[in-house]
Amino acid sequence: MPWQRVSPEEARVRLVLLKEGVRRKVGALEARLAKKKAPLEKALAEYRKVLEHLRRLEKEGRYPEAVLRSALAREELRIRYAEQEITRLEEAHRQAASRIITQARLKAARLAALAKMEEALDHLFPLPEKEESHA
Repeated sequence: MPWQRVSPEEARVRLVLLKEGVRRKVGALEARLAKKKAPLEKALAEYRKVLEHLRRLEKEGRYPEAVLRSALAREELRIRYAEQEITRLEEAHRQAASRIITQARLKAARLAALAKMEEALDHLFPLPEKEESHA
């Protein structure tokens, strides 16, 4: 039965295992984020180089302004899109990590309540700084 009392030692071991599982899951999320972000950051750097080159050509007056204007606008649009995509990926990562940590904290709270060791909960799964001020 899932709501049976557990010994404090068993609860402590299960809490440590839960914390390790959360660390592994968040680490995997960070690895996926880095893998998805790498090509975007590379493209962003390339777009910025091209934009800088086009601006240099504009200052030199080597190409017709109408041609350069559309090329500059296109590169600025590419840069904005890449930055927005990176921001979107980072926000999705933050939300997923937060969801994992919140679920783990809930499991840990249940386990700590069953073992009557709520004081260990704050030590093993501390609240983020933002939430502590409201608690």
